[in-house]
Amino acid sequence: VLGNSERIAVLSGPTHAEEVIKQVYSAATCACENMNLANKLRDMFSCSYFRVYTSNDVFGVELCATFKNVIAIAVGLSYGLGYGDNTAALIITRGVAEMGRMVAAAGGKATTCQGLAGIGDMVVTCMSQHSRNRRFGENYLAKGKSLDDFKAETKMVVEGAIAAQNLQTLSQKYDVELPITNMINDVIWNGRDVHEAVEGLSTRPLKEEF
Repeated sequence: VLGNSERIAVLSGPTHAEEVIKQVYSAATCACENMNLANKLRDMFSCSYFRVYTSNDVFGVELCATFKNVIAIAVGLSYGLGYGDNTAALIITRGVAEMGRMVAAAGGKATTCQGLAGIGDMVVTCMSQHSRNRRFGENYLAKGKSLDDFKAETKMVVEGAIAAQNLQTLSQKYDVELPITNMINDVIWNGRDVHEAVEGLSTRPLKEEF
């Protein structure tokens, strides 16, 4: 649809616009199959307060950008239910593991998940006051309020809601286990009780971490 894929580039990372516009030091990943073009774009966007790294893993960067919003909803939900920073760290860490499994299975590079477009963007989206996905989980989902309630009251979208559906479909296609992502999908779209969903997640069989 978009023509020559070597002419397509993606810029992604922990870059909340509210901070970038204030020239708060930030960095991002520019991914393009054509590394010459990636380097040109890197030089074009980099400045004293904005640093750009390059990658040729366009698909991996795009999938990471999708994942972080779902995990941010889960982190917000945990805070809204009264859990603390330990739980948030747990969700982020296991969320990165889910992201890595999915990216690798679908054809991206697992190492992309360790970079700015992966864990970097996930951390800022999960923990920042600017994150509407976290806000939805914390102030709406945890309180029994719906996606429609959020849209009506804030006039904003929750990217993680649609992303959860798409990622569940991908997980079935590639036979990848995504317990946190699927839990969020069930609560938002299938009406699963929040407390039951969290209990189901926390009582999963014990196993090795890696």
